[in-house]
Amino acid sequence: PLDGSASYEIENVKGYAYNQKSNQLIYSKSVSNGCSVSILTIKENFSESKIIESDNFDYTSFVWQQNAGSAVFTRSKTDVNTDSSAEVKELVYYKTDTQKMFVFQPDTTFDFYKKYVIKPETISDMMISEDGKRVFFKIKSLNQKLEQAGKKMVQVWNADDKYLEPAEREKDGSVKMPKTVVWWPEKNNFRILTDTVFSKLMLDTNRKFAITWNPVANEPQSNLHAARDYKTINLDTGQEQYFLKDFNYE
Repeated sequence: PLDGSASYEIENVKGYAYNQKSNQLIYSKSVSNGCSVSILTIKENFSESKIIESDNFDYTSFVWQQNAGSAVFTRSKTDVNTDSSAEVKELVYYKTDTQKMFVFQPDTTFDFYKKYVIKPETISDMMISEDGKRVFFKIKSLNQKLEQAGKKMVQVWNADDKYLEPAEREKDGSVKMPKTVVWWPEKNNFRILTDTVFSKLMLDTNRKFAITWNPVANEPQSNLHAARDYKTINLDTGQEQYFLKDFNYE
């Protein structure tokens, strides 16, 4: 309560997030043998429930489902096969009603770990659908720094480039842009929704369909906004369908 009649102190907190009603708090904290994750229920009397503890992982970047039926967060560990600063990030999905936990492990469960890594800034890029069946997050391509270092520093400006050379170098043909992934924790399945061509995406309100488009298909041109092709993706079936072509919203 704001009047200070009750309080609950948690030490060594590493990350946390309130649910939408602010009556539950999920958080991680340092413990003697590693890191733990707990949920604190905030009522007249505080109730704390530990859901996981590990000496191998750190847990951060917590995001609640809108109705607080589940939460998703990242866990990370140092990759012993590379340098000491490299981290392997995975996702943990936790259902509050059944206390079941599902883990997205790119290095073991799925085959894209050789090309992609979960984007570090995941707290702003993660989302759970309203029905709790789908988790959305961002990934990025590996070895970008090595690829960039190997490029020549001489600027080459071509008349048919989509962007001027400095912008083209920064965007790197959409390779550097994070890609959006949908994950079904209970089905142990996932789908990458965007690529280097259709690199932009928005979701419908129910998070069952996605709209993607290529922002540079008709560049360069003289209008303020270029005409674009838009297509829908049925997230459950993967079916893609164009619904707008050469559309300009000016």
